Amino acid sequence: MGIPPEWVDRFQDFAYYGMLGGFSALVGYLYRTVKHDHVNFSWTLSLISVLVGWYLGMVVAGLLPEWWDQQQRDSIVLLIGATGVKGFEFVVEKVALDRIKRFFKD
Repeated sequence: MGIPPEWVDRFQDFAYYGMLGGFSALVGYLYRTVKHDHVNFSWTLSLISVLVGWYLGMVVAGLLPEWWDQQQRDSIVLLIGATGVKGFEFVVEKVALDRIKRFFKD
């Protein structure tokens, strides 16, 4: 008895989009650190940024239409990952709450 192939495919998608989001979140964090003189680099905050970007990459990739071109999907995931914590706040407060409200209305 082995692991179903669709689980492996799904895991690969999550890992791919998570890594895209995490990498872009780290780049966004480093950019903000370099841009603002009053912000000091923190290993803890950089790790948090990567984790948030990883999560955002997986969530947003799951929300994007599958008929989109791969380059379009990758670009959107990279952009949302770079937003980091602010992007997380937007996804949770705006997108997720709106979808939950629509789900329970139907």
